[in-house]
Amino acid sequence: MGLLVENSRLLLELDLSNCGSVTGEFLPKGAVVNAHPAAYEANHSFAVHYLRELRLGACASFNTHIFLPRFVTHNWVALRILDLTQCTRLSDSDLIIIVYNAPRIRNLVLYKCANLTDRGIEALTALGKYLHYLHLGHCMEITDASVIKLARHCTRLRYLDLASCLRITDVSCLELGLHLEKLKRIGLVKCVNVSDAGLITLVRGRARICEVLERIHLSYCYKLTREVNHPFRFTSANRASLLRPFYLIARN
Repeated sequence: MGLLVENSRLLLELDLSNCGSVTGEFLPKGAVVNAHPAAYEANHSFAVHYLRELRLGACASFNTHIFLPRFVTHNWVALRILDLTQCTRLSDSDLIIIVYNAPRIRNLVLYKCANLTDRGIEALTALGKYLHYLHLGHCMEITDASVIKLARHCTRLRYLDLASCLRITDVSCLELGLHLEKLKRIGLVKCVNVSDAGLITLVRGRARICEVLERIHLSYCYKLTREVNHPFRFTSANRASLLRPFYLIARN
């Protein structure tokens, strides 16, 4: 696999999802990023220069201690999509390194990266306007603190999944509702501390998410009542008839 990647200099996408034997060695060793340009060429550091999409989801043997020393020797300016689903070894420090070296990631999947805490998630604020899609489902250690910072710095988020982030409360909903005016889809499955008040501040806050929202998933949010689970509660009365197609999924 390493030879394939190293010799495919125009590679745009690489999907190794569910490849149980992948450890991280598939990535060729390049030159140190701040080395002389001649060193880049000599060490084949342009092997992934054009890579836009990298998927490493559910690779049971994936090891960040093998992957990251190779990762940091390449130029990842083109990388837009990174999927690290179920990367159970991924730590906050690892994520900080990834974001520093790939500053224009647009779609990031961290589903079931259970070791991540607020420290790692707060590092995503460095992506700023570039980050559009973020999946944090089952990252159960994160709290309102990191969600608040994401809302204030990554204001172009269009998709956000916080499913089973059990420590998220109405405070996060309030901040998201203030800043994410482009948010089209949000998942709050099993966010058991979100109440009617939080949901209303989410969709009717200053960002007017109600005017662009297409789908909201609220299954097993036990604090929500039947009264709030109605799409027309999410917009002002004079705009109710103009509400765009909308999906609300709720199950208690």
